[in-house]
Amino acid sequence: GLAPGDVPPANQFYTPHWVVRMLTDNSLGTLYLEHAGELEAAVEAQRGLSPDERKNRPLSPDESPRVSDFCTYLVPSGESGEATDFDHPEELRVVDPACGSGHFLLYAFDVLERIWRAETDLDPAEIPREVLKHNLYGVDLDVRACQLAAFNLYLKGRTRTEAEGADGFDMPEVGIVCADAAVADVEGVEDVFETVADGDPEVEAALRRVLDAFEEVRGLGSLLDVRGTLGDVFEDGVDGDGGGDTVRTTLDEGPRESHALGQVLRSLRDAVDDHRDGDSFLGRDLRSFVRLLDVLAQEYDVALMNPPYGAKGRMPDTVQSYVESRYRYLPEFYVNFVEVCDGLCADNGRIGMLVPRSFMFKRSFERFRRDFQGGRASFDFLAEFGLGILDNATVRPVGTVLRSGGGA
Repeated sequence: GLAPGDVPPANQFYTPHWVVRMLTDNSLGTLYLEHAGELEAAVEAQRGLSPDERKNRPLSPDESPRVSDFCTYLVPSGESGEATDFDHPEELRVVDPACGSGHFLLYAFDVLERIWRAETDLDPAEIPREVLKHNLYGVDLDVRACQLAAFNLYLKGRTRTEAEGADGFDMPEVGIVCADAAVADVEGVEDVFETVADGDPEVEAALRRVLDAFEEVRGLGSLLDVRGTLGDVFEDGVDGDGGGDTVRTTLDEGPRESHALGQVLRSLRDAVDDHRDGDSFLGRDLRSFVRLLDVLAQEYDVALMNPPYGAKGRMPDTVQSYVESRYRYLPEFYVNFVEVCDGLCADNGRIGMLVPRSFMFKRSFERFRRDFQGGRASFDFLAEFGLGILDNATVRPVGTVLRSGGGA
């Protein structure tokens, strides 16, 4: 297979903006319109739009203030279903597990800005910062791509803030994290884990398993199975019996109901600050690792991505072995990332991805097809785009939006 360092450059294809719009409109846009009870009316109102009107709708929130005005690539998919459970826009989370320079996240920002406008009474100049602070997350193996994504989001936030009349822009910490830090041999790691575990050998062992996988299997990125590994510790259980029962909070309950895992990650961050100089290279590596755990342990409403492509011949041997041991399907980057996104998303969450069409007919993907046609998840949207979409790539991509079912 490829060397781990060759995976990012071998998979850096520019996703055309119309594809980003199509997938985001029919995932994040549809999810919000279902939540607001406006989806069917929005689809009906757009039936009379010409292709040119759909493509060139107004970009300014003042001219297209509603999600239904802005997301003009909505595709009818029968009766509208249920959205994820959220009460406020700050609870919405969108992730791109292989974010590159942030193309999907930048467009999601535009949709989220309109959601904040519709659902809150905030000054429009304050909304861009709130979107960056609460809603957008991305992971990539390439540190330069992460830096570019964060910078692009900064420019987007600042531009929109100044367009609303503000004099300056206070950039929050954004959820973009590089999955290529080397921390296993850093002095102080054992002390950090011991502090966080607080005498619980199960917690310490689970943290060590995640770190060992991250360090030993270069090129994993978002395939690092944080929820699965730590889920062995934060599982349902009752300690003791009789009237003294104490229920252990669970990872499966999700961060909105249970904060057990979040507390561990916060303790990790605090312990890193206590044991290392946060401005040192080693301190930054530890902090980057903890942020990666944080991002991959959260639950999301929408996952958007153009995943790496390639099976055994283009997957590093160590990554292939890890996938075979941790994932349900055969080692194939895009299939494994569908499984990752399904694990990251809440029930009724949406997964918008551009993937090769091979999953639709190859016998080796039969189990995958069976699971994702009404079992683990179901297709809300599927469209074959043909050749010529991804630069010089010879793959025939398919645009898909899956509705996560949270199945087995």
